Amino acid sequence: MTVTGDRTVRAGRHELRVSIEGGTPGGRNARPPLLLINGLGGHIRMWDPLRRHLVGVPTIAFDAPGTGDSPTPALPQSVVGVSRMVTRLLDALELPEVDVLGYSLGGVVAQQLAWTSPRRVRRVVLLSTNTGWGSVPAHPVAFKGLLSMRRLRDPAYYADLAPDLLGGEMRRDPDLVAQAAQLRTLESPDTRGYHPVPPADPAADPRRQRRRRPARPPDQRAGYRAADPARQTAPGPRCGAPPLPGAAGRGQHRRRSVSRA
Repeated sequence: MTVTGDRTVRAGRHELRVSIEGGTPGGRNARPPLLLINGLGGHIRMWDPLRRHLVGVPTIAFDAPGTGDSPTPALPQSVVGVSRMVTRLLDALELPEVDVLGYSLGGVVAQQLAWTSPRRVRRVVLLSTNTGWGSVPAHPVAFKGLLSMRRLRDPAYYADLAPDLLGGEMRRDPDLVAQAAQLRTLESPDTRGYHPVPPADPAADPRRQRRRRPARPPDQRAGYRAADPARQTAPGPRCGAPPLPGAAGRGQHRRRSVSRA
């Protein structure tokens, strides 16, 4: 039985801070909960604005190793390793199946999870992410900001960076920028857990692109199909933080839901 609230859960060799809201997932007649996988350095409180709009939807968020209140691992984590960790987290929470929302680097993890554990994933929503090897590189401004630890610790610096980093309403709404800056810098990740992650992502390190066969995204493997166009959601930001309500803008990456046929 899974209980709501914040607690520490052991997933394999990792101790993770986990937050469960919107009811008790895993009941006999309950809908699969929505698992939220954040981007690089993202903590669970960054999902709060979105969760307030998901009334009645059980959601599960977690601090990845080295972020929030989850201890920093001794070795860097690969996308495959994080995917395995998430599977063990689902085992610990006694959840046979979930819907998954992956943002930025979390979207890469979500694709890997759907590819390696298809029976555990009912639907996938991808936000401002890529398919790893062979995908379009990040915008230079976004990539430069991604590697900066200052944006995760200094609200004023993040507020200056956000309009160019995120675009959309962030360029027109100072209040939205201030809200995002305070939320993003609320809990800064451990430096040891932050910088080793990009090279562990096949999309970020060309050397790993040649050595490792990349995981195919869910909509490219047998048994998955693109969702009905009417169910596709609005564009999201390029990177930096889960989109706040009303923060999406034109010309940015699209996100879509996929489900098993």
